[in-house]
Amino acid sequence: MDTHVAGITASIAIYRDPQGIPHVRAASAHDAFFGQGWVHAQDRLFQMEYDRRRAYGRWAEWVGPAGVEGDRLLRRFRLEASARLDWEHASADARAMLEAFAAGVNAFIDSTKSWGVEFEVVGARPLPGSRGTAWPSSRCVTSTWARGRPSCGAPSCSAISGPTRPPTSPASPSPIRS
Repeated sequence: MDTHVAGITASIAIYRDPQGIPHVRAASAHDAFFGQGWVHAQDRLFQMEYDRRRAYGRWAEWVGPAGVEGDRLLRRFRLEASARLDWEHASADARAMLEAFAAGVNAFIDSTKSWGVEFEVVGARPLPGSRGTAWPSSRCVTSTWARGRPSCGAPSCSAISGPTRPPTSPASPSPIRS
């Protein structure tokens, strides 16, 4: 299946191996990071949104009072401000990588209205990806893993929808075209 999107310079081939792991083939670094953003959103859009909202102290917007305590703590960490500083000091190559990745995330979001049952459960839609969300989100994930437990105050996604697997597709590439 071919998907046509703006923002890439040449076709990108994305295929999944028998274990469902995506592989991206692209002619340029920009297009490779775009493809990685696409497949990351395809497989983990809710997790990405969860991590971003947690990092910015905005999880309670979705889960209500159960998320307020965690939001207060994470806002004290000032991860959003830290991410802005990281962006200001990032190299041109790092910025280009993050911009391409975010463009791939946004292209995936725009390509479908079926973002997953998790978004239906919370009654929301994903925010567009932005170049600076990778840093605070990764810091939030790291701090959660360091404590050895999630602390969002909401049931796990698997408790809501059951175990999930990446979408299956043929081993042959599925091109994304400009």
